[in-house]
Amino acid sequence: MKNENQELIKIDKARTLLYNTAYDAHVSLRQKIKIIENLGVIFGFDLIQIILLISKNSLSGYLNIITADNNIYGVNFSEGCIVQIDNRDENTFIGQILINDGYINESELTQFLKNKNSLIGQALISSKRMTDAQLQSCLYKQAVLRLTRLINSNEIQVTFTHVEVEIQSIKIDQSTLLDLTYDWVFTCVTDQWLEMHFYQYTNKRILWASNKIKETYPDILVKLNTFAEKDFVSIIENKKTMKEAEFEIPPKNLRRVFYLLSVLDCLRFEIGTNPNDHKTVITLLENIKKESLNTENFSTAIKNEAKDLIYSQKFFEAFTVLKKLNESQLQSSKIELYAIWCMLGHALKENIEIQSEVIKARINKIRPEDRFDAEYFYVMALFYKYSNNPKETEFYYNKSCAMNPKFYDFKITRSNFADKLKSMIKFSVYFLCIYSISNVASSQIQSSPIRFTNQYFSYALENNQADVAGLKIDFKNFEKLTKELEMTKIKNCFVKKNENIQLILCEPQADNITLDLKAYISNTEVDRSGSVVLQDLNNFIEFSIKDKTKTVLSLKAKRRPIAPFKVSKESNSEFTQFTLLDLNHRRNMWVKDLNINDLKFKLESTDEPYDIFQDYVYITTDDIKSAAIDYTMKLPTQIQFSSNRFGINALVGFSSFTTSTATFNSVLNSNVGYGLKFLYEKNINKNSSAYTNLILYTAQIANEKNSISIENKKFTLFDYDVGYKVFYNLNWAASLEYNYRNNFSTFETALGSGVFDISPSNSSSIGITPEYTLLESRLWNFIINLSPAITLPHSTPYGNTQIGYSYGVEVKTTYKLKESRIYAGINYTNKVFNSSDAKFQNKDFIYSVGFYYLF
Repeated sequence: MKNENQELIKIDKARTLLYNTAYDAHVSLRQKIKIIENLGVIFGFDLIQIILLISKNSLSGYLNIITADNNIYGVNFSEGCIVQIDNRDENTFIGQILINDGYINESELTQFLKNKNSLIGQALISSKRMTDAQLQSCLYKQAVLRLTRLINSNEIQVTFTHVEVEIQSIKIDQSTLLDLTYDWVFTCVTDQWLEMHFYQYTNKRILWASNKIKETYPDILVKLNTFAEKDFVSIIENKKTMKEAEFEIPPKNLRRVFYLLSVLDCLRFEIGTNPNDHKTVITLLENIKKESLNTENFSTAIKNEAKDLIYSQKFFEAFTVLKKLNESQLQSSKIELYAIWCMLGHALKENIEIQSEVIKARINKIRPEDRFDAEYFYVMALFYKYSNNPKETEFYYNKSCAMNPKFYDFKITRSNFADKLKSMIKFSVYFLCIYSISNVASSQIQSSPIRFTNQYFSYALENNQADVAGLKIDFKNFEKLTKELEMTKIKNCFVKKNENIQLILCEPQADNITLDLKAYISNTEVDRSGSVVLQDLNNFIEFSIKDKTKTVLSLKAKRRPIAPFKVSKESNSEFTQFTLLDLNHRRNMWVKDLNINDLKFKLESTDEPYDIFQDYVYITTDDIKSAAIDYTMKLPTQIQFSSNRFGINALVGFSSFTTSTATFNSVLNSNVGYGLKFLYEKNINKNSSAYTNLILYTAQIANEKNSISIENKKFTLFDYDVGYKVFYNLNWAASLEYNYRNNFSTFETALGSGVFDISPSNSSSIGITPEYTLLESRLWNFIINLSPAITLPHSTPYGNTQIGYSYGVEVKTTYKLKESRIYAGINYTNKVFNSSDAKFQNKDFIYSVGFYYLF
């Protein structure tokens, strides 16, 4: 044990020499090389200092790295540039990188490897599968990956041979190394290792070179200020010790900043150590050694479990899994990437707001080797989708799919108004709080400070106090309340804000002993007690309390309106059953049982439309427990659940008929046609309906082709549909439809006469029509459907047809009035069928406008 402790002391002393004398101007180049050669056992993280030392001194030579299990790696330098990394990691073989980037697949790689006389890259360039620039990019990526994988907590020994090395086209120069150094310090190095590294320097005097970072590394200074969220140099450059600086910046953040500054030679510590410091350092070193044995296997298992949950879109559960990793393992590969994936995935799924600065800070913490694979580009696509940047979203998504076709299963569509509106009005009272898995740059997503289940809240004013939505406020002393709600102070007011609620509390006039409180709803004064109804979908309803002319409370909130549709209760039952209706989507209905011991019921305005919408209907009776209730409420007609729908639409459109035989080919196009459409739909239940349509349409042929003379140019189209529709959810529905209609073809009145007539024939078809609702709000809806079908055999002037096919696309919208819907739509259909002697095609493109009557 004594020998082991002496070895650890030796390691600590060697590292102290490396970090405190390597950049000293009085130390010659030969002495610096000697310091590297005499280091003995160090850590993979110490390579950051060694690599920068070699690079900044423009040295050439071979840095050999020997691990505890006798694996040997090498980094070759040419005049300070890294030109080769010998790291036989299978994941960084060029073949694997080419597969990851989508240039080849596994089977092609196997074939290339069999031909040992040909280099894969050159073979791909020769076959024009990739360009020389693309190959250079892959080789550069390989170098960065291999170098970064050497930066870890494992024990290593290093030697450096100072010889001339030829410069290569693929190189990592000093500028790139500086960027990598920042990434390594903030994404790879663990908190525990940094604690060990700085333990003996905590109370040592700092030797500053603050002008150096301002003049030599301005870009890194900007990054550090962003990370520290302050101009940290001006704040801490006058601090004499790290202990003093910890009062300005949290210790964990400070260690990372100081470590970066030390390897950049912008600060050093006073040389001289206390022998007792080694005891604590030894304990920390032992912990790192023990932990490095178990970390990788444990973190790999956690990452795989989290990855499976993320692929299933269970983002919060994935967060919970990632929290199992302690702080020393947070820098493990992919952890931060998966954490950001969870944040963005959950935010997009639940429409929760995250400050963009928080996301960017987390993205900057992704390890360098994790920034080259498909998962990274997919996460970037999520980020740009969340940032509403469709161009970048599509670019990164396509890049992720090209590298890994699996991401085609996780489609990212462009945001549109319908998506945003549907997401914004999701019926959810509670919003899950996403939390950060590290103490650096924590998430800004917050849960609502006021929670309520009904679509209204009550308020009451009394003297200097108020009760608003269950929140008791003493306007003479609300400091404790603002702390509990974690409100942000802005001047003399406290603010709490999220997507559904904005609460502002302001201090009243200081000289007022008794406040003169008044309540206002949308700037209109109301009684000192009452309720505020949240019935507006798109706008905030504002409730405020004023002390004379000064606003001391402002609460803006909105909720999706839900109305009761039916109430029923059996005699002597403890439960009342409510059927609730989503006022934005009449298909969204559900049943809820409420215990009468938990809620008091009152029945109000039973014979009038409910203009105020709320979750629960209150029913009054002398003996509520013994009463039996069965009541269907009359809702406002613009949102009522209708059982029947009758409509009539005016039609305007164009038609085209094609007939092809062995002797001629006729294509006839019509002038503008006119017609009417009648429809009726019966709702069988909330999940299905039956319908029928009738179209009468007339038009005239506009042109004659192929020297054909048409005797009768007018035609009348008869089209009849009957169908059964099933609603699968709020968006998707599908119909099984039978269609009977006229088809038109060209028929020669006498053989060889060149005179033709328009000949009608009747056909039947059966098809399935999927329908998708892009938007349904309280006023508008937008729907698109496709109608593929099979056309059954029927007779024509050229004989019976075989089975044909047809397809159509329809886009339609309605605007909701009190007792009807104004309708507009565009429909395109194409029917193709063949007989033994001719081929036929009928096309229609029709605009329609009209109304439906609900009853």
